[in-house]
Amino acid sequence: MPRQGRPHARTPAAWRRSDVLTASLASNLLALALPLVTLQVYDRIIPNASFPTLAVLVSALVVVALGDALLSHARAAILAHRGAHYEYHSGMQAMDAVLHADLAAFDSDARGAWLERFQAIEGLRDFHHGGSALLVVELPFVFLFLALIWQFAGTLVLVPLVMIAVFLLFSYIAGRALRRAIGTKADHHERRLNFIIECLRGIHTVKALALEAQMQRRYERLQRSSAVAVHEFVWVNALIQGLATTFSQAVMVAFVAIGSLNVIEGSLTIGALAAGTMLAGRVLQPALRALAFWTQREGMADREQKLRELLNLPPEAADGRHDPGRLQGRIDLEGVSFRYPGAATPLLSGIDLTVEAGSSVSISGPNGAGKSTLLNLIMGFVVPDEGRILLDGADIAQLDRARVRPQIALIPQEGVLFTGDMLENMTLGRSGNALDDAMRLCSELGLDATLRSLPSGLDTTINGDVAHSMAQGFAQRLVTVRALIGTPSIVLFDDANTGLDDDNDRRLRDLLVALSRRHTLIVISHRPSLQRICQQHYELRDGHLLPQTGPQSGPRQDPSRLRLLRNLAAPA
Repeated sequence: MPRQGRPHARTPAAWRRSDVLTASLASNLLALALPLVTLQVYDRIIPNASFPTLAVLVSALVVVALGDALLSHARAAILAHRGAHYEYHSGMQAMDAVLHADLAAFDSDARGAWLERFQAIEGLRDFHHGGSALLVVELPFVFLFLALIWQFAGTLVLVPLVMIAVFLLFSYIAGRALRRAIGTKADHHERRLNFIIECLRGIHTVKALALEAQMQRRYERLQRSSAVAVHEFVWVNALIQGLATTFSQAVMVAFVAIGSLNVIEGSLTIGALAAGTMLAGRVLQPALRALAFWTQREGMADREQKLRELLNLPPEAADGRHDPGRLQGRIDLEGVSFRYPGAATPLLSGIDLTVEAGSSVSISGPNGAGKSTLLNLIMGFVVPDEGRILLDGADIAQLDRARVRPQIALIPQEGVLFTGDMLENMTLGRSGNALDDAMRLCSELGLDATLRSLPSGLDTTINGDVAHSMAQGFAQRLVTVRALIGTPSIVLFDDANTGLDDDNDRRLRDLLVALSRRHTLIVISHRPSLQRICQQHYELRDGHLLPQTGPQSGPRQDPSRLRLLRNLAAPA
């Protein structure tokens, strides 16, 4: 059941945790040990040759270094744990959003876009639980370091202050260029990913039509534009990082150069210069981390938007509370109209249909007329814009989907095979009589002989390579078995015999005939052999459902040929 009021993934403030705060504060305080010891060594210990004091200070530095390493490790472990926790819960929320999404909204975007949105979770985890998360904790220590430099070196504190101001101005200007580069790179990457997914999914069609050269040229254009965008991003990012390193070195050089003049003049001690130089380097580290934060933040804004789009997927219509019990199988469509988002005209307009329990209906029509959409409406996958759908006289919107859908078997034209063995693909982990039902249906569809011929039988593993090389008819029969396991009251057949040979098509037809005696059956097919087993016949055309007389029992005659025969037979 979908969770209502699904929460958004909030920005995880890892630095607010007391353990992270404590470790960060202690680590930054311990970082003051080396400059202070250096000051004492140059100004007091060396002039006075105080070896005992030197030994004590060096021992203290070793303890401080070990403590700092321990605190840094503990802080990293905490952040890693919180990052894994965030990724787990965000991933669960994202998958919940997809599994319970309205299909029309989900299908409105390319598969590559949804993959990008899932990948955004990993980037957000690294951003919010990496070194950038500690920026807020370390910024206050900049003022402490500046105060100590003022205490040791007086007006030399202006050197790091001026350099930081220039550095922040540069970061702001560079960030605008980086934002544009990141947006362009993400756009071209998404286009390329969508093309790869489409090409892999239709690789057999590409080869059958000898389209390799055309597809290669299209991919070459996408790859070229993507490479140019990546080059621009890498160039801007490298420029920023290189200048950041230059600024860091410039602070040290400027501080030492100006400080040396003060030492020569006698207004500054060597120890104060050495300690101040170390502190000046420490002052710029948060600024460099702020630049890294700003650099990553430009990409994170886009990733946060992608995650919001994923979590804000419109859910299916609110689930009803009514338990219909065992469905008898009556279906009523009353004035049903449906339009896909962005479509100019309705796909279905004012559809009225009554299918009595236990009766059978065939529906034909041109490609794209909306036949599969009509079945999706009956399944409750999509919601009509107008009208309503009744099952046993109850509005489907008021029924509990978890109770209704197991009683409706949808046999799609192109079923999906999952990674796993043959038996798992048919039963999908269902218990009870699922195994017995699967074996019975395999026998009726002639799958048992095919499965026995496989080296591993039912244990044959289906992976990406096997799924793509599998005959369409074999895959369709597997999907048919999967759909019919259990005790469905309604069977919806969506032209799922296009890959079957004559013998297997006959077996499927016999199975549907048997099902029609005790189930409500709706058949989407152009084959007269399947249409003849149904009691009512309709054609879906231009959004309307038109009654038909059904196929004739004999072979269909060409009207022009009949006219020619009549003319030849007419007396001269």
